[in-house]
Amino acid sequence: LTRRRGRAPPFAFRRMPGLPEIAGNNAKPLVDESTAECMKLGERPTTPPNVRKWRKSNYAEPGQRVVHPGLIDDYSNQDANIKFGKSATESDHVNDVWGNPGMDSEYSQAKYSQKEALYHSTKQEPLGRSYVRGHVLPGKTTENDFKFGKASVSSTEAAKPLLYPTVTEDDQQYKAQYIKSHKSYAPGEQKQRDYNWKIDMGTHKFGVGVGSQTAMNGASFGVTGAMAQCEPPRITSKKTEDFKNTHDQLGRVRNLGHGSKESHPGVYGKASLPNSKVWDARSCIEGDYTYDEQAPDADLGKSHTPGFRNITAESRAFGVPTVRSDIPKYATRSIADNQNYGDDVNAQYLLYPPQFAAMGLEDTAFTGSLPKEEVISIFRESGCCDGLSEAEIEAVWETAKQDTRGSVSVRAFQAALSDLMEARR
Repeated sequence: LTRRRGRAPPFAFRRMPGLPEIAGNNAKPLVDESTAECMKLGERPTTPPNVRKWRKSNYAEPGQRVVHPGLIDDYSNQDANIKFGKSATESDHVNDVWGNPGMDSEYSQAKYSQKEALYHSTKQEPLGRSYVRGHVLPGKTTENDFKFGKASVSSTEAAKPLLYPTVTEDDQQYKAQYIKSHKSYAPGEQKQRDYNWKIDMGTHKFGVGVGSQTAMNGASFGVTGAMAQCEPPRITSKKTEDFKNTHDQLGRVRNLGHGSKESHPGVYGKASLPNSKVWDARSCIEGDYTYDEQAPDADLGKSHTPGFRNITAESRAFGVPTVRSDIPKYATRSIADNQNYGDDVNAQYLLYPPQFAAMGLEDTAFTGSLPKEEVISIFRESGCCDGLSEAEIEAVWETAKQDTRGSVSVRAFQAALSDLMEARR
């Protein structure tokens, strides 16, 4: 080929972009248009956080704390375990208020009962028993098997057959009566109105096609098969399917062929606000308060009346504390003295008392050191040492003494005794 001045050769070949340099090689195209790639769908985008917080599904997770949508952003930087309010000071305990002073021991209770027995109301209306009227009943009333009233005649019939009697006769003879009175048809039963038909109601079908007559000369028999027919899937070109998708589809926006949704921006249009500093309805609802501005006022709980303000330069608390641990307790405490000197039990003791608190025993009674004779007598009276010789009991004591370095308690002796019982098995 000869090159003319100022002109390109008449048969100059230009390679199109995207094609291989040598035709016929195994180069792969830049875009994968295989069937498997066409059937893959992209991941569904999630709801943005600024939109999700206004939906009810945002609180569908179990255990999630429900916060007003306008305050979710304000609570995002706060501690989830924060507690509002002010802790209350300790007050009188329930055990002190309900407890009866002077009733700490069985001897005190016996003395109290002896004094109460002198009252007429205690004699006539003893606590936990019926009213004593002074009637003298016969001696047979004191027997254990004595019962007032007259015994009823025993019946051999049970209550269930009386409530649900067994049907012994055929109830088909009463079926016509129930159909006439209650319209009580069986499930799937055809309603009979006793018309005088000249046809068999069990096999007859109403409508066109009775006998030899058939709708559309018999062509209607193939309608059901034609509607239920399913064609096998066909594999076509993706370009052909993309062109078909540009047509109108029922219930969908028409595809104009501008590409997939992933290539489009998430939001169209222009923002109504010029910048984020302008207050809109959302800003008015959520507010723009700092943490210091949301804190309670510095003068909260203080009097504003002149002359009644506790203003001082000292760093101390005014008033008298509820628990007076700053003063000594009297050696002999009065019954009317309900002051807490710091030695009372707390609320946890009232909610979860020890196992033997009702018997006047604390947990320290089982862990405190006791003399040898007292510990052994406790287990002898309880029957735990039955079948043990004196040598075995002495061995248990020595074992508990070595484990506790000489300070033997009820719990230590019980542990040593349990080890002996396990060894004997």
